[in-house]
Amino acid sequence: MNWIRATLGGAPRQPDSTSIDPAAAKAIAANLPVFSRLDADRQTRLLSSAGRFMRTKEFVGRDGMQVTDEMRAVVSAAACMLLLGMPDDSGYRRVSTVAIHRGSFSEAVETYGPEGERYVVHNWAAGKAWSLGFVELAWDSVLYSINPRQRGFNVIYHEFAHALDAADGDMGGMPPLPSWSRERAWRETMQRSFDRLANETSIGRRTPLSAYGATSLVEFFPVATEAFFERPTPLAGWDAGLFEILREYYGQDPREYE
Repeated sequence: MNWIRATLGGAPRQPDSTSIDPAAAKAIAANLPVFSRLDADRQTRLLSSAGRFMRTKEFVGRDGMQVTDEMRAVVSAAACMLLLGMPDDSGYRRVSTVAIHRGSFSEAVETYGPEGERYVVHNWAAGKAWSLGFVELAWDSVLYSINPRQRGFNVIYHEFAHALDAADGDMGGMPPLPSWSRERAWRETMQRSFDRLANETSIGRRTPLSAYGATSLVEFFPVATEAFFERPTPLAGWDAGLFEILREYYGQDPREYE
């Protein structure tokens, strides 16, 4: 195949799993860079979670895209990396459909000029998550995300962090948390870190987070999630409090398999 590494011949050894198709497990082992850095227990749990995701979510192609089983497997496993330290998969209970586009896609947005004139602006995106359970991904951005030669950008992590945020039907920059005290700590930490990112971005200072995170608190959580999983050590060095609140939420420390 042209888009992801073939899963035959010299592919990595397929880990044991009873809940996922063997070809899907091979595709994940061959194409998800983080997989080989996980211990055997985490590999098994990730495959199990990815298998459930593949069985319960609908995948559809856009722009003539033919979605293969290998593509479904890789996207499912990357999405389920976010769940690896959680007690169950309920964070994605509202996700029903994953749509895959060939490349960046546009969204028509209505806006109005100073005299009240109506305009339609087309915003181009690599991904989009909707609070009603629909996630869209550009396949070229997925390929870039799983390229082992780059670290820091991951459209799958980003959009599925939005999906976790919207698990209660509200996409506001904070996923459902078990207590008021956790919610308060989340709001305080995220606001402080967001303000720091906005300030450092405004003066051109480089940080472990994409400047896109300074757009809004709704975008800050997914951008911080990308950095947490892709660049955990730099993120912890930049803002230990932010790293810790994400570590507590995700129930895992990606520095263990960085």
